[in-house]
Amino acid sequence: MHNRLLRVLFSALAVLFISVASTIVLAEELKGNKNLKVAAKYISKAVSRRHLFADRITEAKTEQVLERYLLTLDPKKMFFTSADVERFENELSHHLKGFNKGQIFPAFEIANIYKQRVVQYSKLAQSLLEKGFDYSLDETYLADRAEANWLSAETLEDTWRKRVKNDVLSKRLLGESEQTIKSSLNNKYQAWERMAGSLTSNEVFAHYTNAFTHSFDPNTTHYSPRLSKRVKADLSLSLHGIGASLSLDEEMVPVVNKLIQGGAAEKSGKIQSGDRIVGVAEGVDGDMEEVAGLPLKHVTDKIRGKKGSVVRLQVLPETGQSMEVAIVRDEVNLESKAAKGKIHKTETGKKIGVIAVPTFYRDFNARSTERNYTSVTRDTKNILFDFRRSGVDGVVIDLRGNGGGSLAEAVSMVGLFIKTGPVVQTINFADEQKVYSDENPGIDYAGPLAVLVDRESASASEIFAGAIQDYKRGLVLGETTFGKGTVQSLFTLSKLASTSADLGLAKVTVSHFFRPGGQSNQLVGVEPDIDFGFTNTDVGERFRDNALEADHTDAAEYVVMELSGIDRLRKNSNERISKNTGIRFIKTSEALKANLKAARIVSLNEADRKSAWSKQEDQRISALNLFRNSVGLEHYSFQITHEDRKALKAAVLSESIAIMDDFLNPETNHSECTEVIQILCM
Repeated sequence: MHNRLLRVLFSALAVLFISVASTIVLAEELKGNKNLKVAAKYISKAVSRRHLFADRITEAKTEQVLERYLLTLDPKKMFFTSADVERFENELSHHLKGFNKGQIFPAFEIANIYKQRVVQYSKLAQSLLEKGFDYSLDETYLADRAEANWLSAETLEDTWRKRVKNDVLSKRLLGESEQTIKSSLNNKYQAWERMAGSLTSNEVFAHYTNAFTHSFDPNTTHYSPRLSKRVKADLSLSLHGIGASLSLDEEMVPVVNKLIQGGAAEKSGKIQSGDRIVGVAEGVDGDMEEVAGLPLKHVTDKIRGKKGSVVRLQVLPETGQSMEVAIVRDEVNLESKAAKGKIHKTETGKKIGVIAVPTFYRDFNARSTERNYTSVTRDTKNILFDFRRSGVDGVVIDLRGNGGGSLAEAVSMVGLFIKTGPVVQTINFADEQKVYSDENPGIDYAGPLAVLVDRESASASEIFAGAIQDYKRGLVLGETTFGKGTVQSLFTLSKLASTSADLGLAKVTVSHFFRPGGQSNQLVGVEPDIDFGFTNTDVGERFRDNALEADHTDAAEYVVMELSGIDRLRKNSNERISKNTGIRFIKTSEALKANLKAARIVSLNEADRKSAWSKQEDQRISALNLFRNSVGLEHYSFQITHEDRKALKAAVLSESIAIMDDFLNPETNHSECTEVIQILCM
C-alpha cells in the first residue's frame, strides 16, 4: 500500500515537472522486474558473505548508497535540486535499506525523474546558447561541483548559465568559429537528451547495484549479463575492436582509460590514455556522429566491428587540437602481448638487457606439460637464456603500464631471480592466511637487476616489484605504482540463486595481499628506490572513492640480500634527470595538468582566461621543442606526434639503463653473496 502511494506521489511530481518544462518528451517509464529483484538479493548475499570487511558494514551505508547513486546519475550536481534530494532522503530512506530483500523500486522512481530533468536542463542550455554572453564581466564558475552542495532550482538555473558560458569560452580559446561552437554544443546538449531517452531499466539497475557494492569498496562490482560476457572475453585474452578501455568523464564524453598493448589503437600511435573520443564514424567515408552524452555501451558498440574493417574516431587530446584517426579493427591476442627482450649498449660498453612485460599472462586452457605452454614466466625464462648467451651485464624488467594478470605467474616470475622463498601473502574474509612461495631452487638470472614501474603498474606487477624490493634482489625505478593490494573473486549469480536466468556476475573483494615483509601495497603502492619525480594527481587506488585502507601482517621468513650504494645512484640519477629534456617535458606537462585540475574555480572573463591559457601553452610547447631538438625532431606545431610519444617513453627507459650502468660501476656494491645464496655469484 505504501509503495503504491509513493508511486502516485512520484507520478504527481512528474506531472509538475512537465508543467514547468512543457517541451519535455518522456520516454518509456523505467521499472524493475522479477529477475532484477532476484539479482539484487544474491548480489547482497555474495557481498555480505564473502567480502573481506563485510562485518564492518553498518546501516549507515544506506545514506552512502543514495548519495553514490545520485552522483552516478548526476556527478556535477547539475540536474537534481536540493529539494529533490531532500525528498528522496525523507520518502525513500526506509526502502533503500531493503536492497538485500530485492527492494529496488527507489532506483527507478529516481531515474524517471532524472530523465525528465536531463531533458529540461538540456533545453535550458540550448536556449542560453542562443542568447549569447558578455565575456568582459568579472565572474567565475565552479567547474568541479562533486564536493559542492545541491542547489535550489533558482540557483541551479544561474549555474547552468555559467556552465554554458564556460563551454563556449573553452571553445573560443581554441579558435573555433561561433557557428562551429554553437553547432557542436547544441549537438552535445541534444546528446544528453538522447542519453536520457536511451537509459534502460537494466542500466538503472546496474547503477543502483554498484552504488550498493561500491559502498564496500570501488573494486566490488556487479556485472550485468551483457558486461559479464565482455569480462569473460577479456579474461580469455581475446579482444576485438581497437584495443582500448573507455569510461565517461563528468561531461559524459568517452575517455581512453588505457590502451591494450598490441591493440590496433596502440599500434596506430595516434591515441593515448586521457584522449577524449568526441565522434565515431563507420568506414572510410561514413558520417561522423558526435558521441558526447551517449551511454558508454552505445559508444563501444559503434567502435567495435568486424575484424579488418575501418572505424574513424574524432579525438580530442588532453592538450592539443582535435584530430581524426582512422583505425583498422583487429584482435588482440597473447602473441602480441608477449614479453619482449632487447639488448642496449651503454656509452661505457656495458650490455643491458631490457624485458618489456605488458601483462602477467597465462594460457589457463593449456596443460602445464605442453611443450608450447604459453606463460609470461616461460617467455621471460627464454629471453634470459638468450641474454646470458649474449653476455649481458645487467637486466631491467619493464613493467610500465602492466595492470597485472595471473597471481601464479607473478610468483613464478619472482622465482627466476631468487633461490626460494615467499613471494606474497594473502588473508581472506575468513581471516585465513596463505603464503605463495617460489619452491624451485633454481635461478635463471643471478646478475644485477632493476624493475621499472609507473603509476599504471598494478596488482601482479606490484607483487613482483614488491617482492624484488623486499628481498633487496634489485632496484625498483620510476614512480609509485597504482596501489591495488586486494584480490577479487567472480561469483555467477544464477548459480547462487539456482536459476536458469542470466543474472550476471558479482565481483567481490575477498582477500588482502601482503608483501613478504608484511606490508601492504594497498593505496601506497610500491615506492621506487629511485623516484623519477613525476606528478600524479589522478591515477591510483588512493584516488578512488571509498578505497580500502592499507593493512599489515607479520613478515614471512626469507633471506634478505645486501643492496648498497642507492644514495649515490639516486644523486647521479637526479643530476641526469635535470638535463634529460624528455623527462623534463613530461614533468612540465604533468605540472600544468595538475594546475588545471586544481583550478576548480575558473574565470569567465575571456581576456583573463586567454592570458592564463596562453601562458600554460607557451610553457608546454617550449618544453616539448627543447626535447624535440635534443632528439633530432622538427619543431612542434601543435599536436604531439607518435614520434614524440615513442621518444618520451624511450627517454624514461634511457635513464633506467643509465642507472644500471652506474650500478655496474665498481664503486657501487650490489647484491652481495651469502652462504645461503652462493649460487648468485657463480
